[in-house]
Amino acid sequence: MINFLFEREIGRSNERKERWDQINRNFHHLDLSVYRQIQTYNKGPINQMDIDVAENRYLLSVSGDGVIQIYDLYENLLNNKINENRNEEVFTNKIEFQPILNINRKNSQIQNNVNQYSNTLLKGISTCQWYPMDTGMFFTGGLDGCVDIWDTNEAMISQTFNLEYHINSISYSIINSSSLTIAAATADQKVRICDIRTNSSVHCLTGHRESVIAVKWSPYSPYLIATGSKDKTIRLWDVRRSDTFLLAFDQYNGGSDSIASSSNDSSTFSDMNENSDRNNLKQTKRYRQKLHKPNTIQSGKNSVLEKKKDQIQQYSHNQGVRREVPFAHNGTITSLAWTPDGEHIVSTGNDSKIHLWDVQKGKKVLVDYPHSHNVNKIPNQMSLSSDGKYIIHPNSRTIHVYETATGKLVRQLKGHFERVNCCVYYQYDEAIISGSNDRLILYWDTSNDDQNENIEFIKQSKKDNLEKQSSLLYNHDDSDEENNNNSNSNINNNNNNINKIISTQNPTLPDEDNWSDEEQN
Repeated sequence: MINFLFEREIGRSNERKERWDQINRNFHHLDLSVYRQIQTYNKGPINQMDIDVAENRYLLSVSGDGVIQIYDLYENLLNNKINENRNEEVFTNKIEFQPILNINRKNSQIQNNVNQYSNTLLKGISTCQWYPMDTGMFFTGGLDGCVDIWDTNEAMISQTFNLEYHINSISYSIINSSSLTIAAATADQKVRICDIRTNSSVHCLTGHRESVIAVKWSPYSPYLIATGSKDKTIRLWDVRRSDTFLLAFDQYNGGSDSIASSSNDSSTFSDMNENSDRNNLKQTKRYRQKLHKPNTIQSGKNSVLEKKKDQIQQYSHNQGVRREVPFAHNGTITSLAWTPDGEHIVSTGNDSKIHLWDVQKGKKVLVDYPHSHNVNKIPNQMSLSSDGKYIIHPNSRTIHVYETATGKLVRQLKGHFERVNCCVYYQYDEAIISGSNDRLILYWDTSNDDQNENIEFIKQSKKDNLEKQSSLLYNHDDSDEENNNNSNSNINNNNNNINKIISTQNPTLPDEDNWSDEEQN
């Protein structure tokens, strides 16, 4: 510690680098928390969660039985109870997070009674999101086809959009505060843009051939939306345009350009619509898919379209164009996530693959993420760390943490009993919170590693104290023995001195008989 302070004082240490190193160490030591536990009262699977952007404090979770739970991740930290474990002599702060708001959507009534279908709920909630500017409002999407706007303070639905098809995902722009619009991915092959001010669907993004599973608004631009569908495609849209999408990602990076349609392309498509001769179709490279199968559709004289004229006449031009949109995965796209800088998109599909996409170039970054597992065609929620360096991916019953740039598997978290549906990153505590079909919400942090360090520290402290005490006792015994020897020697010296003094004062006469008979006479 002293060395670190000295290096910081002379300007040798980099605080930002130290912070990054600490975050990296935390990700490498993540495990199930031994101090924190989240209590749930739902009877269905946890489908999705969200932590508010405004305060980074409140956790919102929705479940398949229509229960909405909100947790205060700060208040319980202040009101925690200290439990003492005398066996290990370790003081731990065991925190149980209780929901501060528990809503059963079946019993919720609409304040303004706009939609009669939402008075009672027969199906669960599939997706949720906080209003980015304030925690007084949040959004949910249900399997009954309704997008609900909730008043947090009143715990009531204030507004509802009935989109008729069940909602797979919703997204609200976190940077555009002026436009109160929600993007909803539905099962009817369209993405609906709902305006809260007018209480209506103002725009539809049309182009997918099957139901849209994932939708995410760009964190950098208020006009860009990424969508993923069951048709295996990922498309980038500009909400200001109504004709077509901007970009379609190709997992094989086929062609030199992935931009969908510029103004010139629109005129080209209109000309192709007017021309009924299939031999004169000149399709742009932007819709051309690389030949990986013998029956892949191509343009040209020797193409499959030319060989099967009878079948081709049954298709319209728009169907032919949509058939040639490149595939981003070999299966259903189940989740999308933007990096914080808006430069890349991370996608996952039921082909058990994770792809990283460069938005500017429109191509896949050649990074392999090993041991990923996802075989379900239903939506799941993966997330990224606050700096975008780590991917948190639901991997069946486990959670995998990858390095975004290298694809290295950093940590594998085991603790759930059934399939994990959602993961969120909690920036304040540098922890991960996950929800699963086992109806549990688990908290993952470095407390287990910290506890082991505390135990080792206490053991080492005990050992040092014992050694210190033994050394003190040994020194004390040596000093006592030395003092005894000194005292004995002093006593002997004193006795000798006394004898000398006595001998000088009382001299002893010689024991001799000097008397004679003559003297007696």
